[in-house]
Amino acid sequence: MAPIIGIFIILSLSIGQCYGALQSGYYNKKCNITTTTTTGFWPFNSKSQTTTTEVNVEATIKDAVKLAFGKDRTLVAALLRMQFHDCFVKEGRVNYVVETGRLDGKESKLTNVNLPPPTISVANSISAFRQKGLDIADMVYLLGGHTVGTAHCSLFQDRVYNFNGSGKPDPTMNSTLVNSLKSKCPSKSSFNNIVPLDQTNEDSSLVVDKSFYNQLVMKRGILKIDQDLANDEKTKDVVKQLAFGNNDLFAQKFGQAMVKLGRVEVITDKSKGEIRTSCRELN
Repeated sequence: MAPIIGIFIILSLSIGQCYGALQSGYYNKKCNITTTTTTGFWPFNSKSQTTTTEVNVEATIKDAVKLAFGKDRTLVAALLRMQFHDCFVKEGRVNYVVETGRLDGKESKLTNVNLPPPTISVANSISAFRQKGLDIADMVYLLGGHTVGTAHCSLFQDRVYNFNGSGKPDPTMNSTLVNSLKSKCPSKSSFNNIVPLDQTNEDSSLVVDKSFYNQLVMKRGILKIDQDLANDEKTKDVVKQLAFGNNDLFAQKFGQAMVKLGRVEVITDKSKGEIRTSCRELN
């Protein structure tokens, strides 16, 4: 299952302070593999030869990511969540190089996590992004990550059945979409089903492209925060620019915003961070 991405992950990326700059190709020539070959008849005339080969770590990771993506396209959303890990990223039709050299933090506390709900207002979202050094345009570009991934019915069911206690759907949601979501998210269902955040078509929901913004212009946003981007005076012009522009424009803006995001509160000082032997726990 492709996880929900975007604001719920972006605002909880890193904890700590910024200690120095990252760089592209940080790991070049930092890792070697040593192999020893033996020839001849042991022990009388055997000869050993040692060879050291430099390993391009980032290229190796890039190749592994491409191979995995070829086998399972639903990995796109999960890869976006790994923005702040040290690897090259190629997702759908967007390419960008993640600057490397970051360290893992030395603490991991639930109290440090501040995840805003999908009902957050545009104003509060802008404020939250600004606290991370990201502007309004960055926020709109980064929420474009919702072009892939899924959302559970429980996150938007009120928009379909009882918006603001009115007993009616959210008037900003396309009526055709409302009917479609009702069939996928029955009001009395005991199952918390999932639906793609990008409703263009099944293929588009697996590809990072500008179709997400096209859907917002047509009032087909699934999450309230997404649809509000197309309605709010501070963000609607950026949404329209991306929706009516070509995909290259989105690819450029999204890639730049992701690189900028990767610089948020980065730890590069070894006294403040570490390279974890297991991502799930401290060393």
